[in-house]
Amino acid sequence: MIKLHRLKDRQVREMEEDAALILRCLKRAGFVVGELPPLPKAKQPVEEKPIAPTEGEELDSADERKPVLATHAPITATMPDVEIIVDPALSETSMKELRAVAKENEITVPFEVRTKKDIAAYLAEKLEVNNG
Repeated sequence: MIKLHRLKDRQVREMEEDAALILRCLKRAGFVVGELPPLPKAKQPVEEKPIAPTEGEELDSADERKPVLATHAPITATMPDVEIIVDPALSETSMKELRAVAKENEITVPFEVRTKKDIAAYLAEKLEVNNG
């Protein structure tokens, strides 16, 4: 006797050892030879413990403390105004033409540069460096 089981729906089948065709069909259907493993144990719910009182503070057993979130000053950072001057010929060209310009000048555009405007600016900068 051969025992087969399928974990998906926990079905168990038993069959004779000389039925090779049935064995192949059951294996193709997802059955595995062997005993069915036991079910995994269910996770126990986590109990939340009250926060311990701070040093010098008295807390009644009936009162529960609630955590206080820290407040932070708002972040004020200013970005410097940067103007990108792009050659009008490059900024008005299509993506296909921009790729052709990059290929003929052997310029590799980084993956981070994605928009047409950014690619045109990047190519203009690289062409100025190469020509200048």
